[in-house]
Amino acid sequence: MANVLTAQAVIGCGHGGTVEVVASRSTLSAGGAAVLVEGDLTGATVEGCPLVPPPATNKKCSSVLSVTGGSAARLSVGGTPALLDSVTGTTDGNPAGSLTVTSAGQTVLQAS
Repeated sequence: MANVLTAQAVIGCGHGGTVEVVASRSTLSAGGAAVLVEGDLTGATVEGCPLVPPPATNKKCSSVLSVTGGSAARLSVGGTPALLDSVTGTTDGNPAGSLTVTSAGQTVLQAS
């Protein structure tokens, strides 16, 4: 079982930046915050990525490109799977950053 992510989750880009988390649905909450679902992180803004040149090809992360895993198989909100603290994905930095979850934003709701 993994903790379900909420709008209070702390998620980073892997280089040290912070993903701006916004929940698209408010019908299910845990720990006082709306649960995140598939699609909530894709395109999310990344702030404070410290990645800078050199080398000249380095580029700071500015958004989440894709979420490739970490969706609940048995918990959904309005038919859309909830996201778990095992979420995986990439950002648009160069080199690309991997999503890292520091906190799910709650500890009362778990799913698989």
